[in-house]
Amino acid sequence: MPRLSERSFTSVTCFIIFFLISVKTGFPQTYTSPLVSEGGVDTHLYKCDTVMFDATALEDGSSTVEARTFYAGLSMLHSPYLSIFYIPLKYDLNNYFRIMFSLPYLTKTLVYDNTHYIKSGYGDTMMGVMFSVSPFDAFTSSTTVRMTFPTGNVNAQDFNYYIPMGYGGYTASIQESISTNDFDAGFADIRLFASGIYIYYFTSSQQIDQVEKNTFDKSYAWSVMGGIEFGLTENLALQCKMNYIVMPERKYESSVTPGEWIDANDSIKQINILPFIKYQFLDDISGQAGLIYSVKTTQDTDISTTYDPKWKIAWSIEKKFSSSGPPSDESRGKVLSSEPKNESYVSTAQKKKYIKKKKSRRKRRKQVGTY
Repeated sequence: MPRLSERSFTSVTCFIIFFLISVKTGFPQTYTSPLVSEGGVDTHLYKCDTVMFDATALEDGSSTVEARTFYAGLSMLHSPYLSIFYIPLKYDLNNYFRIMFSLPYLTKTLVYDNTHYIKSGYGDTMMGVMFSVSPFDAFTSSTTVRMTFPTGNVNAQDFNYYIPMGYGGYTASIQESISTNDFDAGFADIRLFASGIYIYYFTSSQQIDQVEKNTFDKSYAWSVMGGIEFGLTENLALQCKMNYIVMPERKYESSVTPGEWIDANDSIKQINILPFIKYQFLDDISGQAGLIYSVKTTQDTDISTTYDPKWKIAWSIEKKFSSSGPPSDESRGKVLSSEPKNESYVSTAQKKKYIKKKKSRRKRRKQVGTY
């Protein structure tokens, strides 16, 4: 009888082990959409880089490219569930081209069953180039191309809940921004601007465990933004922006069942209003701050319980470092007609800025005081 019991125990143990191995290797673990958690909308929308934040919140079409000029500053996005902090670096190669770099530090919070799961770390690196022109000095057009590199940890976890610090693949985007010149409305100088961006997400992967891996198919997102600026003084302006962001649903396949594409249930459509204030100190320090308030958010229809995004604060400050070297051949001879020709050369970008100042009521005061 004891021998029979021992054999029975051994058989049951072997069956259980075989069953667990079969379940582990034969059936894929279902990907959990970030939208099922509180905070999932913000962390999924802004991903793990600075592209979406820069393009839909900080952009206002006012960038002026000046040859051999370096820019450095601080930028931040903060909400109850997402914080992005980074040092944007920019350098103007000439009067038309600018190169850019950023590496964000992220803090994400996802809430499951009233329990907060938090993860922090560096995100994905962004490199970009911008081309800016002002045709006939009537408006400014800027085209920006960005690419991100998977430097963040896509498999980051907090107590077995995935909170990615990286996308897990490359992304590429192109953005077009247009801004009018200032025109005097009596009580303030008014400027209109608009922008649109298209982001392409390459194939990415996430390692579930030592056996299983989820591979996400190529996807995309796009957004349009428009706004108006009221220049109150030489160094202070108010802005009101509105954007519309669309992020379609992704598909993924498990390494356990290759070739079978599964819906990720993570589509988002969102409308935001952004009241901002712009400020400037001296001639080489400028910044902006504002709120991102979601008016309407439409989430994937397969999500039974949805959580609305929270308010967000955006802030940035930037310091400009101009080169003190001799003028280039491109800038040589481009002298303002209203300035005495005393070998004081100015670049095309500086000339555009000077012309805008002449057309601006708030900046004419500054010129009168100077002369």
